Amino acid sequence: MSRTEERYNILETEARWQAVWRRDPPPPPPAGAAKVCLRVAADPTGLSLDQARGCVVADMLARVWQGRGVTVRLALPPGVERLGLVSTLPMADEGGACSPVRSVVLECDGLPIRPPPLRLGRILGSLPDDLAATIATYGADSLRLTLMSDTAPGRDLMWCDGAIEGAWRFCHRLWRLGLTTLPFLAAAPAPLAARVQALNQCIDETILAVTTDLDALMPHKAIARLRLLTGALASQRPDESGAPAVLRRGLETLLRQLAPILPHLCEELWRRLGHDQPLSRAPWPSPQRSATMAADTVTVAVHVNGKPRGLLHLPRDTDREALQRAALALPAVTHHTRGVTPRQVIVVPNRILNVVL
Repeated sequence: MSRTEERYNILETEARWQAVWRRDPPPPPPAGAAKVCLRVAADPTGLSLDQARGCVVADMLARVWQGRGVTVRLALPPGVERLGLVSTLPMADEGGACSPVRSVVLECDGLPIRPPPLRLGRILGSLPDDLAATIATYGADSLRLTLMSDTAPGRDLMWCDGAIEGAWRFCHRLWRLGLTTLPFLAAAPAPLAARVQALNQCIDETILAVTTDLDALMPHKAIARLRLLTGALASQRPDESGAPAVLRRGLETLLRQLAPILPHLCEELWRRLGHDQPLSRAPWPSPQRSATMAADTVTVAVHVNGKPRGLLHLPRDTDREALQRAALALPAVTHHTRGVTPRQVIVVPNRILNVVL
């Protein structure tokens, strides 16, 4: 596959999916279904970055709850179509009052949690002069990821252009992962090799942790976990025994749990996986194992120069030397070290190993 074919056309894909969502609205809610109403302030002068953050928070939560069987009604200000908020969310009844600026009011009924009204933090720093131009340059998904990645919605967010550039690069990385994985997913089922079993456990742990983080209104933690899962999937060799089936499960889990934040990109890859049902109407993923993971096993995040490069699933309190050998043997780590002897290996027991070059 050439580099040109691998490129992800963000703007073309987002425009196409927004047109599909406007043309194909969701079915009406079933009689007696639980309802959620999310209201975000309207501003007659246009959509500000603060308001965009509030809209994305509301849309993200609505998408999560829809996947868990909750009917959602959404009241939003005008101009939000370019953020991808028209997807499968019916608009609220006319006349619904909007909350004060930088607030999101969650009226919950029938949810697994009852979150309090959320006061959004401010966005500080050198803000972009034109929100529409930022979306035209990086895409709505990149903006959504930037607004959710760095801190909890209730805290102030320091804006910097480097953050949205990093989000843009992650979108392309996810796109390449999907395209390079697709040719291997049709292989016949087979027993799972040891590394593939570890990846399968990582998927289960991610499902549980991301669901908990989103219920706690901590999308930045959920995104960090999903980035780690992306790295784990990218480092898995597809020719290992049982890898194709686990890679498909991992990619579908990744798309389903990232869809509330990156709806356009995830919907595009979901269709390329062969699904006819829209991703926005697919059920929320469930772990294969019990909700209580084995207490004697821990997941250690492996970093190279502070950047996540993979995960290790090892017995709790594995000694430092064995942990270091396992980390340095990871394909993603060997790719970045390229035979260079690390200057230092920093270990936080049972949590993190950082290779410093």
